[in-house]
Amino acid sequence: MADVAGAVVAALRAEGVGTMFGLLGEANLAIMLAARAAGIEWVAVRREDSAVAAADGYAQGSNRLGVAIVSQGPALANTINPLIGAAKGRTPLLLITGAVHPERRHEPQWLDQKTLIEGTGHVRYTRVDDAAKAPAVVAEAIGTAVNDGIPVVLEVPTWLQSEPTSSAVVPVPKQRSSVPQPAPTALDQLAARLAQAERPILVAGRGAAHAGEELKTLAARTGALLGVTLPQRGMFDGEPNAIGVVGGFATARSRELMLEADIIVVFGAGLNQFTLEGGALMAGRPVVRVDVVESVHVPDGCRHELVLGDSAVVASALAARLPSGFRPPWARDADAPDEFVDLTDGNGLDLRTASRWLDEVLPYDRAVAVDLGYFTSEPCIHIGVRHPNRQAFTLHFGSIGLGLATAIGLSCAHPDLVTLAAVGDGGLMSALQELETVARLVLPIVIAVYDDDAYGVEIYELQYRDQDIEPAVFPPVDFAAVARGLGIRALTLRNTRDLDAARSAMRDLDGPLLLDLRLRRGVITRWYRNLVHPDFPDPTPRLENAV
Repeated sequence: MADVAGAVVAALRAEGVGTMFGLLGEANLAIMLAARAAGIEWVAVRREDSAVAAADGYAQGSNRLGVAIVSQGPALANTINPLIGAAKGRTPLLLITGAVHPERRHEPQWLDQKTLIEGTGHVRYTRVDDAAKAPAVVAEAIGTAVNDGIPVVLEVPTWLQSEPTSSAVVPVPKQRSSVPQPAPTALDQLAARLAQAERPILVAGRGAAHAGEELKTLAARTGALLGVTLPQRGMFDGEPNAIGVVGGFATARSRELMLEADIIVVFGAGLNQFTLEGGALMAGRPVVRVDVVESVHVPDGCRHELVLGDSAVVASALAARLPSGFRPPWARDADAPDEFVDLTDGNGLDLRTASRWLDEVLPYDRAVAVDLGYFTSEPCIHIGVRHPNRQAFTLHFGSIGLGLATAIGLSCAHPDLVTLAAVGDGGLMSALQELETVARLVLPIVIAVYDDDAYGVEIYELQYRDQDIEPAVFPPVDFAAVARGLGIRALTLRNTRDLDAARSAMRDLDGPLLLDLRLRRGVITRWYRNLVHPDFPDPTPRLENAV
């Protein structure tokens, strides 16, 4: 016989879980001890939301189940923000929590946890009500998370964790949904259109992650260019016909080519506002979506045709219907980097220049986690990754402050790589406690702080409305001093001379390093103009005179 805590851990080990992230509490102590005894690495972070964000980053970087464990009541309440983000990003994640006995509702930590979780509208909830059924309930929770690509909160009541149960591990349920087979007529018609097209583009999303070779073959037969959605960056790294990311965080060259295309075929991706740049990239040209699901949310007025089927199967079937041989790509220099006028001056660094510099000085093969903020587009555009699982994002719920914890999880997924955590000063201030986690674990993380002493989007929104920007501006924080106080090497970089001098520090990265990138305000990025305010005025004089 085993106890319930042991049954939870046995199911995790059977699924191949080797790492879990969390905060220790009375309600999860038994499970944590069982996990350590079973050889699962316990990564302790400083806040519950960080535990979930780290598990999310680990799952994104490893393509495996991410596992977090927290205590009960207020501890679970602290996880809601990253849980919703992971759900919207379709991350397979299991969050284990305890619970106060329902007869003790007078206790401060009692909470109707089922209502809280199900009230999000995005996250699944399940509970162990009977010790004897614990192995089956845990297996079902793991299966839901893995098969449906969604976070599941597994409530294991504290008073049940030491109760005896079966030591047998219940197999995790297999994927039950069937993949639709493409209709031959639809394949014939799409193959004919690709054969006649002069400027085709194929775009791969996460649903086409397994179809890289098939899409390369199809592109070679048609002369198509190859694009990717943001989560698939690096999928076609090195291919001469690759245009990189399409959408709001694309390079200028990628955007130009998308606007020139005469047919766009999107494999395994939802057509959201970022992929479509609010609809502008695909308006007025034929768009075909290849996917295993029929319905996706698209911006108003953006119509597309649908071919149901697995991306690899459809791409292979299309190539088989086309003449064999090689057709050269219809455009050269498809992956040309952005050109821009460097606005670095005595007021600070141009955030585009800082991003380009990081791409140059970081190891060629690196992992990259990006927090949310005004700066987000620039590391996504200028700092490359070599494979989609070398990156993790926190963008799905529009929340700042989860990037550093996500980078911790990503680094644990790739311990042999240097991980870049690109964060804003506002985001880092809301997650400052995780600097201690980075220092304690001696993780090979470069924390690049895009630091303009402000909430960037908000200062430009205030400027656009002809309002004083003072409410969005804060006194400078010496992040380098804070990092050093926690045992992290740190540099403050204000100009191109500082960037040149810092190159030597990047050559021997044997532990964490924080770079406080002091930015010049007034650099209006392309994504902000294209997606938010195309008519945005030049803010430079007013912003530079602001205190």
